[in-house]
Amino acid sequence: MSTNSSSSSSSSSSYHHGDLKAGLLAYAREQMERDNLDGLSMREMAKAVGVSHTAAYRHFQDKRALMEAVALQGFEEMQAACQSAIDAAPAGARSRLKACGSAYVGFGLRSPRLLAH
Repeated sequence: MSTNSSSSSSSSSSYHHGDLKAGLLAYAREQMERDNLDGLSMREMAKAVGVSHTAAYRHFQDKRALMEAVALQGFEEMQAACQSAIDAAPAGARSRLKACGSAYVGFGLRSPRLLAH
């Protein structure tokens, strides 16, 4: 009986994560920058952020969907960096293109694996 109550206690504490989707995305990005994600499973990612594996599937259908969300997040960040650089650049197409190019390169140097995916 104590096993059942500890399991339900674990389930209820796992359920209240906060922003699980953001946590899974952050963990996946961290792992991507550190290692390759090919061998990492949704179950392992869920365990690492402190939730049941079924909780992770409430936000992402599978690992591929999670990786697509990571890629989308990366593109949005890269676009924001380029837009900020363009906004801060002097007037003129050449200056703005150069600023965006520099922002792109900077993004790639900061997050090379994210850019590669």
